[in-house]
Amino acid sequence: IDQGLVALLQKQMIDPDKLVMSPKDYFRVTQLVNPTQTYWDRTTGGVPKPPELRRKLAKGNRLQDVASIWFQTLPDFQVEGSILDGALAGIRGVRGELDYIIGESIFELKTKDKLPFTPEEVLNEFPQDLEQLLIYSAIHPLTPKINYLVFMTNKRPYKFSTFKVTIKEFNQIKNIIQERIKILKKAIEEKNPDMLGKCRYYGQ
Repeated sequence: IDQGLVALLQKQMIDPDKLVMSPKDYFRVTQLVNPTQTYWDRTTGGVPKPPELRRKLAKGNRLQDVASIWFQTLPDFQVEGSILDGALAGIRGVRGELDYIIGESIFELKTKDKLPFTPEEVLNEFPQDLEQLLIYSAIHPLTPKINYLVFMTNKRPYKFSTFKVTIKEFNQIKNIIQERIKILKKAIEEKNPDMLGKCRYYGQ
C-alpha cells in the first residue's frame, strides 16, 4: 500500500550495502546513541561493513528472532517491535522501535561476544545500549520507570545477563535527547563532527 516504503525495500534488496537515507528532519534512536556514526552515514553514505561484521550482525538478528519466541512465553508479555515517535512525548525529531513490552516495562535485548555482569561494565563497554533504553523510556507516552536491559551471548551455550534500570528523572533524559538532536543537526549542516565525540564502536 505504501509505495514509498516498498520502493525503499526494493532498493535495499538490490544493493544491501547501500544505505537507505532517513528523512533529514528526524533521527532513529539508534542514530542518536552513536551520533558520530550517524554523521558519517548522513554526509558520506557511511563506512562499508566488512564481511565478518555483516555475518555477525546477521547472526545477531537470527538469535534475536529465536529469543523472541522465548520472550513471548513470559508472563504479561504485551508486544514485540513496537514503534515509538518522540512527538507523542513532546520531543519531535526522534523515532525508534523497541524490542519488547512485558508488563509495564520495556525490555531491550542485545547479543554480545562477552556478557557484562556489573553496572560499571555496561557504562564502560556498552553506554549506547543503556542510552537506547533510556531514550525509549523517555519518548514512551507512559514513561515507564522500571525497565530492563538484557544481554545474551551470541554463541552456545547461550547465556543471559539482565540489568534492572530504574529511572528517577525523565526531564534530564529528554533534555539530553533534544540537545543531541540539536548538535547532530548542526554538525551535519556545518560538515563538522568535532562536537560529537568518538564512535561508540571505534576500536571494536
